Amino acid sequence: MKTILKTKIHFFINKFNLNQFEHLIMHSFWSVFGTLLSRGSMLLSTIILARILGQTEYGQLGIIRSTLNFFVIFAGFGLGNTTSRYISLNRGNNIEEARRVFDISLIFNFILAVILSVFIFVFARQISEWSFNDVTLYKQLKISSFLLFFATMNGVFNGSLAGFQNFKAIAKNTFYSTCVQSVLALIGAQFYGVTGSLIGFGLGYVYLYILNKRAINKCFGAQKKVVRFNEFFSIKKSFLWSFSLPAAFSSFLVTPVFWWAKTFMIRSSNFKEMAFFDAADQWRMIILFIPSALIQIVLPALTTSNKEDFKKTLSFNIKINMFFTLITALPIILLSKHILSLYGKGYVNIELFIVLISSTLFSSFCSVIGLAIASKGKMWIGFVFNMFWAVYFILFTIYFINLGYGALGLAYAIALSYLLHGVAQIVYFKLKLKND
Repeated sequence: MKTILKTKIHFFINKFNLNQFEHLIMHSFWSVFGTLLSRGSMLLSTIILARILGQTEYGQLGIIRSTLNFFVIFAGFGLGNTTSRYISLNRGNNIEEARRVFDISLIFNFILAVILSVFIFVFARQISEWSFNDVTLYKQLKISSFLLFFATMNGVFNGSLAGFQNFKAIAKNTFYSTCVQSVLALIGAQFYGVTGSLIGFGLGYVYLYILNKRAINKCFGAQKKVVRFNEFFSIKKSFLWSFSLPAAFSSFLVTPVFWWAKTFMIRSSNFKEMAFFDAADQWRMIILFIPSALIQIVLPALTTSNKEDFKKTLSFNIKINMFFTLITALPIILLSKHILSLYGKGYVNIELFIVLISSTLFSSFCSVIGLAIASKGKMWIGFVFNMFWAVYFILFTIYFINLGYGALGLAYAIALSYLLHGVAQIVYFKLKLKND
């Protein structure tokens, strides 16, 4: 089977004269293949979950998972992209430095994960009351605090594996853990509702952590740890401050803003609106997971490219990302009515579905340019772009939801903010980045 697939890929490369991108395409195959399998199984499980839980509880599950992702971004501190960039720079000629980057990132990530897990556990009631206008969800938030550790640490492992260009391991580990996560979440939901499904998702994160740890140990081979936990505090200035800090600030302006927008929508309407949005958002994410799988390869590739190769690689990745996004989004839009019917009665907001799916064209393009900016080490520029995007998104969200659009208003805010974000990036790229 593997031989047949490799033969077909080589045929495609030769037919379209893409030999200079052969290495990139082979890595892309594993990323896309693994992503399709993992997101497909997760999508199927969310459809079944929506039927098991009903609209209100499914909406509760959606906002709790979104809250968990919100804190994962803080604990992650941009370390995924950091390890990907610096390990790709050092893995060939300085494996000890690559190990040092990994060790420092892991220790820093561990400290943040513990702090935020304790914070969520202690203030779960206050977070539930202020964010969801529903104090009854605080027990589920306490459970989420225990899941945060493993969900966060996997970001460092994935970034490190990408730095080693071990995309096959990322694909396999993600698929296996997603299957386990989906099955356990469904079993948990059937017997214990939202709480049971959360525990199922959490055990999937634990399994992914175990798989990723094994994979990264193989990549480093005989190279042992070079940084001890107590030595970490003597590090005064490193890549954490020159790259991770602005990367973290950029991340803080994406997922947390999305989380705020969802909680604002819930406070203005109800959990059913969250269920409508989450159902459509699952399909938006499965479309974007293909480009995101591809751009995992972009950062290491662009980081090690010269000026001419940089332009070719970036252009190729923009085209292939837009191509995959388009051919995935179009059939989903055409089948939107039938897709929504899978979730059960009441999921009839087709306009919301179409607007949200259409927005993937803009956000897919923005993600590639964002990684190009990161590959140049211009993380503070990336932060400025994300800051303006956050302003657009917040203003559009307030405007449309105050008009009574609910989940549809949130979809319009996403589409319009990414459209403006993309236009700004194009202008910057043409004036500055392309000539660097």
